[in-house]
Amino acid sequence: YANELTDVSHFAYNLKADGTIEKKTYYQTDKFVSEGQAVAEKAGHNTYMLVTGFSKADLTAVLADENLRKNAVNEIAAELKSRGLDGADIDFESVATDQRANYVAFVKELRQAIGKEKLINISIMPRSSASQTWLDGYDYGGLAEYADTISLMCYNEHYSTGSPGPV
Repeated sequence: YANELTDVSHFAYNLKADGTIEKKTYYQTDKFVSEGQAVAEKAGHNTYMLVTGFSKADLTAVLADENLRKNAVNEIAAELKSRGLDGADIDFESVATDQRANYVAFVKELRQAIGKEKLINISIMPRSSASQTWLDGYDYGGLAEYADTISLMCYNEHYSTGSPGPV
């Protein structure tokens, strides 16, 4: 699919409550590590490390603490450098409302750490109505100030081995 792609994200990193970035259990056996990164680079695609944060408690712990944010930023920057990746895709899906400014601070600190030569993409859920208060932790404008791109996650919520639902 080289002609249809522009970017490839390695969905293999998770933010932990202590500010460290852990590699997911399948990291060493997935196709991105063994061949995907090289194929993407040869085709001229940007390669990203995708860092997930699905736990509101873990995200709050890290975002609220300047030292833990710094640790996470430094780990991401080091991984980008050691792997030769083009950027980081930040997928924090449970940002608490009171961490809104701290999430922007995290992305700003990441930008400062990696400079303009590396890319930052924010994967974020789109707000479709004012009643979606669980999305109040996202300052779209503030995040856009420091990110190169923002990907709105408007894709399937359900999957082949899960329960039925809309796509």
